[in-house]
Amino acid sequence: MSAPDLSEAAETLLAAAQALLDTAAALKTPALCAAVSEISTSNRSIEGGVLTPLISLSSRLLNADLNAKALGVGTDHAQEVVPLFFPLGLRSPDGSAILGREGYLFLIGGSNDVLSQYDQSAEVEGPCRAWMSILAARISRASVLGMQFVQTVIPEKITIISDLFPTEIATPTPLLSLLEAEIAQTAMSRNYVSCLRAFGSAEQPKALVRRADSHLSPLGTFTVFRELVLRLTGKHVGPFEFSRVANRLGDLSLRMMGSFNVDQFLEVDPRDLPDFVGNAARVSENSAGPGRVTGTMQVWENPHAPFGQTVVAFGNSYFSVAENGQPALSWWFSRWFKKFVFVWTNEVDFDFAEHWKADVVIWQGNERFLRILPGA
Repeated sequence: MSAPDLSEAAETLLAAAQALLDTAAALKTPALCAAVSEISTSNRSIEGGVLTPLISLSSRLLNADLNAKALGVGTDHAQEVVPLFFPLGLRSPDGSAILGREGYLFLIGGSNDVLSQYDQSAEVEGPCRAWMSILAARISRASVLGMQFVQTVIPEKITIISDLFPTEIATPTPLLSLLEAEIAQTAMSRNYVSCLRAFGSAEQPKALVRRADSHLSPLGTFTVFRELVLRLTGKHVGPFEFSRVANRLGDLSLRMMGSFNVDQFLEVDPRDLPDFVGNAARVSENSAGPGRVTGTMQVWENPHAPFGQTVVAFGNSYFSVAENGQPALSWWFSRWFKKFVFVWTNEVDFDFAEHWKADVVIWQGNERFLRILPGA
């Protein structure tokens, strides 16, 4: 094809793409508008990968009603979903996700270059020492303020179910492994909850994660919540039966195959939860703004909660906003504690915690973000 022909083909393609974006934007569906925003603000060239989200957007437009039914939107029952077989090790178009055994999707790329962090020869002594200093400073500051402080790091999905990864891989990442070993040898272990240890004793590790999402399942989230509560109060929560089927879109299903790889998991039937769960109410919220999450803040109160402490948690998408339900740590804390404040951040702001008269301060990180060193 000659250069003029290529130029004409590119113009036709771009015109069709713009028409597709205009159609999607006119529908004003939140998910489609988000996709349009992502594409419209991108500086990527056609060769650089803008075709993939455009194709995904086209698929969402053609199947919008079917997708809503699959997720049970506006109904009590989701439409039936069926299996489809793909080769083990299939990678997403952008190379950031990979298909593992039993249909589990894994994040391997992205801004944190996840897979590279499992290089067992990586130098991690320096970052580990830095994290130990940060933890010590946080514990000291909390002690001065008369607050309980607990820190936890949630393992990566690859670490939790490495047997389902498409190739053999040594886990955990060297940094998490060394950090937990170092903490265990000091008094700081009293301020650290090891999710790695808690998950290691699970009968079915794959039940702790979501098949098409990089985050934990409701059971996995509850396991973290249970361990944190035990450390903070000395009391046990639960057990609960996770038996109700829920369908959602996973963050990895969007990377891999658009919006139609339904993420199905089990949660606790609301009828089997304690009555006080229904008394939780959000009393304040600050949004981080369109397209942003860092800085999001929520305040929840539950006058009938079994634990009277005020908890201020600094974390990320594993806490998330409580409206995301049982896969979010915020959902559990906002129901079980009298006052719960969540801030989406990688830092710990003790002045903020003091403002809210916190009894307990929690910092939650996760394995793939350990490369990012926050302040104390």
